[in-house]
Amino acid sequence: MGVDIMKKLFAFVLTVLLVLPFSACGNDSLKANPLSEFLYIINDNGQALIKEYIGDSKTVIIPEEIDGNPVMAIQIGAFTRKNVEKVVMPSQMLNIQPMAFSFCYDLEEVIFNDSLSYIQDRAFYRCTALEEIRLPEGLTFLGENAFMYCRSLKKVYITKNIDTWYGSVFYGCPLTSVIFENGIKKIGSYASFCPISKLKNVVIPPSVDTIVDYSFNSGLESVTFLGDAPQDVDFPFDENTIIYYRKNASGWEDTPLREKYTLIEFNLF
Repeated sequence: MGVDIMKKLFAFVLTVLLVLPFSACGNDSLKANPLSEFLYIINDNGQALIKEYIGDSKTVIIPEEIDGNPVMAIQIGAFTRKNVEKVVMPSQMLNIQPMAFSFCYDLEEVIFNDSLSYIQDRAFYRCTALEEIRLPEGLTFLGENAFMYCRSLKKVYITKNIDTWYGSVFYGCPLTSVIFENGIKKIGSYASFCPISKLKNVVIPPSVDTIVDYSFNSGLESVTFLGDAPQDVDFPFDENTIIYYRKNASGWEDTPLREKYTLIEFNLF
């Protein structure tokens, strides 16, 4: 590998290592919007669920509690087509239900709480002003088309506890940077980062053992693996993608990736 390519690769990998680990921003000190801006229900378990946003604020800070009951979910379509620009989630919330924020064309920023576990199908479908997303530490579930056609979304930070992906999560997003937190085991689902993604390089942390087939876009030039060869992988990248793997990492001599891609060994340190 040429010296210039090695320098660029090292700089890119080092940047990723410096960024991680990361987490969502806290929201404890922020003042919530008044309850008059929300329709809600209290379920039999003493949980408050946001049914609909009826206010006209550009910034919406969802309350921590309603009548002493913790806010635990944003229900189906609660913010659909609302003219909000920024949303801050409450600290105990677990679930953003399907299409909760779909067609929020002005939504520029979402601050997630770290205990959030579920972002369901099409939750942020066609939120065309979103440019960057930092997924929360507690997230385990990404629903189908969760961020589909977010036409301005360029940067995504994906945390380590996600173990369930459904199809086309970031389909139609012009991504230029995707950073995976070390500790994540599985990456992708069918067309997760396709088809108009502008990703050129991706770094795969050492923890990854599964990459789902056809997860990445056809324009991806290179993938850098920082650990051993993944155990469950077949054809996740375009056939022209070059794979770089770390010297002395195991499994690379007999990986099935060698049959489909050009593999180049590198020594990071």
